[in-house]
Parts: sequence; structure tokens; C-alpha cells
Amino acid sequence: MSIFEDSLLIVSLVAVIGIVAVILGRSTSNTILLRLGGALFVMAGCIWLADRLVVTESEHLRQNVSQLANNFRLKSPATFDAISPNAGGLQAMAKSAMAMVTVGDDLSVTDLSAHRGKNGNDWIVHCRVNATYTIEGYGNVGRRPGRFELTYSRVANDWKVTAVQRLDPITGKPLGLLDAK
Repeated sequence: MSIFEDSLLIVSLVAVIGIVAVILGRSTSNTILLRLGGALFVMAGCIWLADRLVVTESEHLRQNVSQLANNFRLKSPATFDAISPNAGGLQAMAKSAMAMVTVGDDLSVTDLSAHRGKNGNDWIVHCRVNATYTIEGYGNVGRRPGRFELTYSRVANDWKVTAVQRLDPITGKPLGLLDAK
């Protein structure tokens, strides 16, 4: 994990040490501690700013999953831009699903996490998706939970979905994409 994945702890620690140094410096009239405290405050601000400016691969891919889900909900052709054309029929499956399913405006994508795949080149993004669905031939089937792992690979200098694994929302065990559960 990169320092930029979760820098709040580091920023907080540096800021607290800076506060302690300023308090001690003021109470003992020690200019060295006052300067150290000031420098630590500046350092905490720089770390916080760097955290806001640097976007890691993990953050980028988690955002990509949220955008992909929203594009699917909107039945946007941009959905297919996120899927690799070499993904073994995944684009065709997505196209069929978009024709059969209408996703409600209550779509929520949560529990996003990303880690490198076993080969070191791919990324696996885990997410939970909840929404109200209307399925052609069945009507409104209500709000349903979903849990997925999407595999991303580099394709022409861009991250594309190359595989999707549907998971049981409770146990996390793999399910087929069209299983009834």
C-alpha cells in the first residue's frame, strides 16, 4: 500500500507532534521547539495536499467501477469503452443485459476495494452494488443486492475490464453471472 492510500493517520500524527512542540516551545521559551512545531505544521499541510493531488491506480480503478455502474444504469454506450474487446464476449453480455434490465435511480456502489492480481499486472476491484431492477418479462423485481469482483488489465495504455466474477452478497462465494441467487 502506498503512503498516499491513507495519509490521514500520518497527517494527524505530524500535526499532533507539531502542536506538542509549539506548546512546549511556548512554555519554555524555546525557539527551536517553536520552529520545529511550525515546520511540522507545514509538513502536515504538504502531506495533506499531496494526498489530494496524487491519484493512485487503486483510486482510479475504484472510480472507474462507479462510473461503469452509472453508465450501465443510463444505458450509455460509454459502458463498452470500459470493457476490453478481448474479454471473451463480455461486451456482448453487457449489451444483452442492458437490453433486458433497467436499473433504478437508487443505484449505490459501495465497499469498493482494489488490489493487484496474482500476476502483478492486473487489478481486482471488489464492490457491492444495490439497486431496484426491472427485468424484461418479469417486471419490477425490487431492490436487490449484488457483489462483484472485476478484473482490470492494461489495454492500449488504459485500464479495461477483462473479467467479472459475481459473488454471493452474504458469503462472498463465486456465483455464475446469471445464477438465480
